[in-house]
Amino acid sequence: MAAAGAASGDARAKRVLVVDDDDAVRTMLLVVLEAADYDVRGVADGGEALNVAAEWRPDVILLDLLMPRMSGREFLAHRATMPDLPDIPVIVVTAATSRDVPSAGQLGVRAVVQQPHDVGLLRTLIQHSCLEGQVRHFLREQGEGHPVPILGGFVVRAQPDGSVKIYWDLPGPPALGSLRRLGHLRRYERLLRSWGMTTELHLEEPEPYVACWVIGG
Repeated sequence: MAAAGAASGDARAKRVLVVDDDDAVRTMLLVVLEAADYDVRGVADGGEALNVAAEWRPDVILLDLLMPRMSGREFLAHRATMPDLPDIPVIVVTAATSRDVPSAGQLGVRAVVQQPHDVGLLRTLIQHSCLEGQVRHFLREQGEGHPVPILGGFVVRAQPDGSVKIYWDLPGPPALGSLRRLGHLRRYERLLRSWGMTTELHLEEPEPYVACWVIGG
């Protein structure tokens, strides 16, 4: 994908930090991911994970919830207060039953995957998370000081076809007039194209979000 290539800034292997106190599970994940050409590291508790994440800067973190010393939930709480770490996507990998585990939205993570692991699903989620992180970084980096700044928040989601969908929280109240809103969208579209991205614009519910497809080329 052209956008992803521009966003990555280098050709290094993507880094995945595996956080799990179960030696067998941690080793299995490390072996599977290393075989898929990821650069991997493993730690056994949340405290160590905070230190490694701050120093090593992984692209994705796989996190168990039930761990001694510092649990996965405690890790997430500490991560939210540390510079840059909240931007690293987290995928929760847990043996807990579905009724005992909050949703990804409630935990503030990219996804929740239960054991036994669906390795194919896990690899897809990691791929998508890496791509989303590249696009987020690229948008922020390119948008700094640009005459058409990135206003409001945005959420990036990779799609099964390899494209990326950007949901923009447009500035202004939800009742912003449709013509004015369209003007904002066209400015963003021109900005993305000036960065070499191929885009197709779609208006989507719920307001005030808008979806802009970034299509690989």
